[in-house]
Amino acid sequence: MGFAFLYLIFCIDTSKIRISCIIALILGTGIASIQLLPMFELYRLSAINTQTSAFIIDRFLLPVSHFISLLIPNFFGNQGTYNYFGAGDFVESMTAFGSIPLMLALLSMYSVKLSKRLLWFFAISAVGAIALSISSPLTRFIYGISIPILSTSVPSRILILAVFSLSVLAGFGVDSLLSQKRIKEMSKPMIFVGSLIVFVLLYALFLSAKHVSCPSLSISTCRMTSVRTTLFELFVFLSCSLLFLISVKVRGKWIQNIFILMSVFIFLGAGLYNAEKLLPFSPKEMMYPTSQLIAELQSLGSSERVFGIGEGKISTNIATELKIFDPEYYDPLYIKRYGQLVAYANQGVFPPILKRSDVEITRDSYVSSEINKRRERLLDLLSVTYLYGKYGNLPFDASSHGFGDLFWQSSAYRIAKRPSALQHAYLVHQYTVKNTEREILSTLFDPSFDPHISVILEKDPAVHLTDTSDLSTVSENTIEDIAQNEYLKFSVTMSNPGLFALTDNFYPGWHAKVDGKETEIFRANYSFRAVVLDKGEHTVEFIYKPQSLRNGVILSLFSLLVLVRLAWFSNLSPFVTIKEYFLRECLGGTSYVPAAFDPVKRD
Repeated sequence: MGFAFLYLIFCIDTSKIRISCIIALILGTGIASIQLLPMFELYRLSAINTQTSAFIIDRFLLPVSHFISLLIPNFFGNQGTYNYFGAGDFVESMTAFGSIPLMLALLSMYSVKLSKRLLWFFAISAVGAIALSISSPLTRFIYGISIPILSTSVPSRILILAVFSLSVLAGFGVDSLLSQKRIKEMSKPMIFVGSLIVFVLLYALFLSAKHVSCPSLSISTCRMTSVRTTLFELFVFLSCSLLFLISVKVRGKWIQNIFILMSVFIFLGAGLYNAEKLLPFSPKEMMYPTSQLIAELQSLGSSERVFGIGEGKISTNIATELKIFDPEYYDPLYIKRYGQLVAYANQGVFPPILKRSDVEITRDSYVSSEINKRRERLLDLLSVTYLYGKYGNLPFDASSHGFGDLFWQSSAYRIAKRPSALQHAYLVHQYTVKNTEREILSTLFDPSFDPHISVILEKDPAVHLTDTSDLSTVSENTIEDIAQNEYLKFSVTMSNPGLFALTDNFYPGWHAKVDGKETEIFRANYSFRAVVLDKGEHTVEFIYKPQSLRNGVILSLFSLLVLVRLAWFSNLSPFVTIKEYFLRECLGGTSYVPAAFDPVKRD
């Protein structure tokens, strides 16, 4: 949206057209509110901030030399062929554009039909985006001043604006090539880009001849990789440029088009070659192999949570795809409170700074007694019923005791059942109110606190509960869980008034009903939920109906209705106005412009 507003300021000098563009942007944003408002809510409640993103800024601000890849894709190798030796992460940092598109982008600057204001906007946008991704004191200052979204994003991702702007210019360059076909204008960008490739080739040959060491010790052939990819790009550039020049000299429209099509096929072939290396496709079985352990974990179902100890680990994203329910996950927008709960269990202190994207529990087999006690308490709170891992790792070592009962085994792996884990939904008859985050976490992991009979609340429900430690009272209650992703229903029989607790995260938008009547959800045990129940039989329902989504739907529908209303009167439609202005002012078209918005007759 900011990019679009800059476009309005820079490219459009007619106030009425600018107003139409602003209306179009507002309506477009309004229509997207159904997604934007829930996203802003999630962003507000997440752990992501400037401090957690500091290492991202350090890693993904790129050196100037990295941008050789704009001209020569794969100059620094490719992750798909295991020889990448460039800066940052390949997927996040690669800026492959190519010599032919770059030449066409430069050719667009010689167009006589296009608005120079428009051309300079996209040229400055491309240079500006590249400048914001280069490692320098200025960029580090900009990303460090806590600008929302910008200061928590991967800096190299702004390069999408550079590639977009260059692509627009390259498109204009194609139009200029097809319409003007003058060698004088074509030769200048061709000579410039060709000279750049030759210079880079000589540079790569010099590094190879001098046996300059590679940045990565595991990649010893990096210099020859640069030479090969530069030679390949030089071949593509010379072939396409020669065909472009021939298409200008020959006579006959169809012959000219044949030479242009030949150059297009060469360029597309090179693009497909590079794309196959960038996105190599592998059989699904290699990513999601079948095994006895995975099949057994999948058979446990969605109500049973599992956790891997020692060498037993299934990565979080893979576990989600396999429908294996573990308490870890990877997402830059994970819920902050949940991340703090896990971090406290790992470290034993209130965490000042959380990890940016990872919620990970200490999984080492051999840890200190204190860490193990906190981990066991956390796994109980998270309803982790099963542990899995390799034979020889705790708790699967034959000498270990007290970690649970053996549930399943193969020649290499074991699954143990944890009888101490809380159920997904359970009942207690005691509660404690704590006001600060540090107090809650400290009490929650205190050995004297028993989460099976009590919960910690942040707000007093002001109800009188029977103070009993008789666990049989709880065990006599029956809980029927017919849960779905956005709707959970439980049948509960209470022998005494108490609290119905759920080991799912507390989050705005969840509503609870007891016997059809809405009741308040209390945040329990730092990150979970609880509701108050009286003695007797009850039906408890949890329904996810976020207000942010409801407001988003209303705004989206309203914006859509306004758009339809404007479109009904074509002379008032901002999109018709923008289209006509763009054709007339930017592309030199002669389409009809409504008199009320005619830029020639502006006030």
